[in-house]
Amino acid sequence: MTSTIAILLLENFLGLAAFGSADMFKTANQIAEVRGDEVMPFQVRTYSLDGEPVRSSNGILVTPDSSLEEIFAPDVVFLPGIGTTSAPQCTISTNWFRGVAEQLQRHSQNGSIIAASCTSTFLLAEAGLLEGKQATTTWWKQKEFSAAYEGVELAGDEILVDAGNVITSAAGTSSLDLALHLINRLEGPALSRLCARFMVLEENRGLQQPFMIPWHEKTRDETIERADQWVQNNLSSRPLKVQELAGFLGMSTRSLLRHFKRELSLSPQQFILNIRCERAKSQLEYTTTPIATISEALGYSDENAFRRSFLSQVGVSPAQYRQKFRRQAP
Repeated sequence: MTSTIAILLLENFLGLAAFGSADMFKTANQIAEVRGDEVMPFQVRTYSLDGEPVRSSNGILVTPDSSLEEIFAPDVVFLPGIGTTSAPQCTISTNWFRGVAEQLQRHSQNGSIIAASCTSTFLLAEAGLLEGKQATTTWWKQKEFSAAYEGVELAGDEILVDAGNVITSAAGTSSLDLALHLINRLEGPALSRLCARFMVLEENRGLQQPFMIPWHEKTRDETIERADQWVQNNLSSRPLKVQELAGFLGMSTRSLLRHFKRELSLSPQQFILNIRCERAKSQLEYTTTPIATISEALGYSDENAFRRSFLSQVGVSPAQYRQKFRRQAP
């Protein structure tokens, strides 16, 4: 039996998420055809709010198959992320979103799977479809998501969370993980495994934690920038203390804590750990320096302490991270 996939294209949608996922379902169909299946597993159609062309975040104008109101009993409603440097609050607050929410709720109640990647997870939460459920979202807006939707159990480290009739995935290429997961769920692991191999996509990637970038690098706060420079310059063979950082900045430790909590939602100690961890990542990616030497150079008491700290920060061990992200010499 053919499963119908309705891809909803909202203004400024992420082209990769929409087109890459559609290509994944097309690949599944091609594999099914080659192996002689009588029925193609997927039928993919695209929709915009009014059926009119809609522009993607990379500027490409796309003509959909039909309008939102003409989505009829799909097996899956798929929402690509929305290209934005912030959560799509401007999208949520617009008048038409009420109609989108009602349509998503209706399809969910009728048994459709509602799937969203990246910032479109905010739209599912705003529509009430994630209330009391576990979900994930793009790593760089997790704090805003948690603050806005306290009734959602955020599993922020996960690339993908299947909560039954609602599935969410993280940023960027996680939309491909989401499409692959849907193929697995609707047609079984044999077909999804073949799709992954044809598309050169690693199955069950699991965590987005190793890909996270600390936001302190994006701040324009003078105190944070001075703190960043001091920590970078003093990451040597000794532990750094918050009291030392506060003294350098001419602040009390209590004032420093308040400032970091207000600007970054981080403690000064976590700020130091983040910078140390990023330095370790760079060493693991671009050098062959032994892990014991890296740990000593970054001020850890011993190699085991470094391994434990790195694992808690990144979600994988230093050796696993190096194996996955090591940059080979040209």
